[in-house]
Amino acid sequence: MEWGRQLYKEKLGGLPGFKVYKSVANFILIKYPIEIKDKLMEALKVQDYKIKFMSDKGLESCLRITLGRKEQTQTVVDTILQVLRFEI
Repeated sequence: MEWGRQLYKEKLGGLPGFKVYKSVANFILIKYPIEIKDKLMEALKVQDYKIKFMSDKGLESCLRITLGRKEQTQTVVDTILQVLRFEI
């Protein structure tokens, strides 16, 4: 799981509009640019990953990702980066 936490932090943590929150649980919370929410939801749905897009007040631009196997984590990161590339 630590590998996954580090991957999210390294690949997404420094990008504009993103923040990867510290976690010791089996999931990670990531803030993302709200403008890409619909495209991000669709892209992750196509990949068949169940990722929770938060709706609580103050967390509307965050998603909660359960840490999984390396290949799953890499696919989620790649999908997020791909959506972001099309938005720039």
